[in-house]
This record gives sequence, C-alpha cells and structure tokens, in this order.
Amino acid sequence: AAAAAAAGGGGGARKPGKPTVDWGRVMAFSPETPRSQLTSSLSPEAGAQKKHKPSSSNAWLIEQMEACRMVNARLLSYDRLQGQVKVASESRGSAVGKPMAQGLIVHFHGGGFVAQSSQTHEMYLRYWAKELNVPILSVDYSLSPEAEYPQALEECFFAYRWAVSNADKLGSTGERIVLAGDSAGGNLALAVALRAIAEEARIPHGVFVAYPATNLNFTMSPSRLLSVIDPLLPQGILRNCLKAYTGADPRTFSTTDPFLSPLNASEALLRHMPPVFIAAAGLDPLLDDAVAFARLMRKCQKEVHLTVFPHLPHGFLCFRGRGSKEVHDANVECVRMLRQMLWVAPGAL
Repeated sequence: AAAAAAAGGGGGARKPGKPTVDWGRVMAFSPETPRSQLTSSLSPEAGAQKKHKPSSSNAWLIEQMEACRMVNARLLSYDRLQGQVKVASESRGSAVGKPMAQGLIVHFHGGGFVAQSSQTHEMYLRYWAKELNVPILSVDYSLSPEAEYPQALEECFFAYRWAVSNADKLGSTGERIVLAGDSAGGNLALAVALRAIAEEARIPHGVFVAYPATNLNFTMSPSRLLSVIDPLLPQGILRNCLKAYTGADPRTFSTTDPFLSPLNASEALLRHMPPVFIAAAGLDPLLDDAVAFARLMRKCQKEVHLTVFPHLPHGFLCFRGRGSKEVHDANVECVRMLRQMLWVAPGAL
C-alpha cells in the first residue's frame, strides 16, 4: 500500500545485452476477443488439478467482456519465449525465441486499491522474471474511488481467466499458473482464487501473497495498533483506502463477503484452495491479517506456509536494491516460495 508509494517505480539492474522483454501495457482485453479463446482448454496438464464441466462462469466471462471496454496488463519476461504476442488480439505468437515456460505468474499490484500500477512494482517483478524464468502478467486493474468494489476484482478475475485460456500467447504452456500479489494485490490474489473455486473455473496451482489485507472490516488488533504511529501505513491511510474501495464509512462498515475479506471464506470454499504461501512483515499493521488467514487455512487442514520477517515493514518487496541485507534476504526467500509452487507437482508441496 503506502510502502509501495514510498518506494516508487523503476526496474532493477540488468545484465548487459540481456534485457527483460517488457512490452508495457500490451495485454488489452477487449470485447473483440473471440469467445472460443475464453472457454478452450489449454492442455490435459492444465486441467489436471480439477476437472470442470462447462458452467455459468463461461457465460459470466462473456458478459464481463461485453461490459468491460478494456482491462490492461503488463507482460514481463526475461527471455523472448515462443508464442509471445505483442498485443492480445494477435491470433498467433512468434515462433522465435526459447521454448515456452511451463509456469506463469498472474500478478496483482498493491497500493491500497487506490494507487500504483504494474510499473511501480517493477523493482521486484523484473527480479522475479529473471530468477524464475517464467512470464509474468501484471494486471493494471481500475483504481478506487472511481472504481469501487467489485470492479477491481472482476477485472482481475477476468484477466486470470483470459490468461488461463491464452497462456500460449504469454509464452507459457500453462501447466502451472500461480497467482501473486502484495498488500491490496494480496487481497485480490486470494479473492481471485476463491472466485475461481466458486465459479468452477480452473483453480491456480498456488497463491503467493505478501503482507496481504485479508480483513477489510476495520477492527483493531495488536498489529493494527501500529498504524497509530506507522509512517508507511498510518491509520488514516488504512481508513481512506477502505472507504474508497467499499464506498462505506470505515467506522461502521462490516462485511461477510469472502471476496472482499478473504478471512470470511467458508470451509466449503477453503477446502478447494490451492497451497498458499504468505510472506508477512513483523513491523506491519497488517501482520495479524496474514497470521489470521494462515490459521484459518490450517483450521481447514489446507496447505499454508507463513513466513514472518520480523524486522521488516509493510511493502518490503519494493525496497529491493536499497542496500538492506534483510530486504535482500526476504526477497530471495519470496522467490524461493514462488519457485516451489512453480516447479513442484500438485499435492507434493
């Protein structure tokens, strides 16, 4: 959230002659996208986690496509991979490049639902693309207060569904698709996974979230008391972000909607959740959000891995390259978590 604003944008250092493929806001999903691309299966491996019969979710996706004029996203890839296109409307990608990656990351940036973009999070996205050697599709969802809930979620879910059916255009076979997000983006990553379960869409291979907001009811907790004095995520920003996203007064707002507050997810939804990896910060007002969601997953006997970096603040992913060994080590550990989801077979985590 606010930490990302403080960190700013910009990419990390690159090796000479080895630039990341970055075509900017190249994935513009529009109503002209052929319907067949939205409902087709990628491969037997892509559907291995769960067999799905055609459902109303396909109709929903088409309705969303007709209602949404455009959803923008940013494609980052360390190498040019076969099949990658420069615009989403291209029917066939280039045969030039290295073989397609098996994995794909669909990313949602933080910023309190009101700020930031895929570009402001390049500091770590480019690092991920290099270290993991998989394409990353980072979604530039509509921001609040102009776009209140659930518009951002609908756009993120739409982008995820598009990526599942068009992974080849992104340079991936689509065998392992991981959702990732930080702060508000962590909320959206968890919500998209829950939506996929509820809509009987393909469930992602795993979910990685960093310092996520899992409880959008403005209730105090031990860690949230830090917001009284926290310079990166003060109480005023938390309240304003909540008000902008929900359109309600945070002092009286209450919700049981699991797609708004993933901490409200029922056991019926959570029993289908893929493995979740959570990176939390010890000096973060949202620490208790991360811990509470991990406990909820464990209560439902689902796979969850919680790592707390005790001396780091909210937004530490965007502080990469600022000279702190603790930040560097935390970023390395986050890449390890993602690598584990991308390269380990389902059910073996």
